[in-house]
Amino acid sequence: MTEILLFRLMGIMNSILVSTDFSPASWKAFQVAIELQKKYGSNMCLFHVFPNDNQYTVNLMTRMTTLKKNMERLANDMVDSKEIEIETVVVSGNVSDELEGFASDNNFDLVVMGVNGNGEDNRPGSHTIKLLEKSTVPVLVVPNESASNA
Repeated sequence: MTEILLFRLMGIMNSILVSTDFSPASWKAFQVAIELQKKYGSNMCLFHVFPNDNQYTVNLMTRMTTLKKNMERLANDMVDSKEIEIETVVVSGNVSDELEGFASDNNFDLVVMGVNGNGEDNRPGSHTIKLLEKSTVPVLVVPNESASNA
């Protein structure tokens, strides 16, 4: 495991998975991932997990399709170059389980995510903690910009 991580840190990073919940922290994480992509020429995937609970089951596929189109539009707006291609994926389920499984199953070299969704501090959110506990893929956690350092 250590050799794989060192290999990745030495400059060979082929694929980056960026988790988004549309919070300011997740968009900052997306910007960090874009800079990594520019440096390493990595493939990038913007990933969102739609909650899997009863209140969202009506028209789930329609909502997920609309969300995916909106993510594609946002991804295109975020990049300043047509050389960067960003795949967008929307799934339904448990956030940490889906994120970890997708990252592992698709052999991503790095997961990039915001520290939390509240934007008020830099305490790791529950999804961040769960992913850090079980991920076999390295995770880069990006702090909130406006959070106090106190």
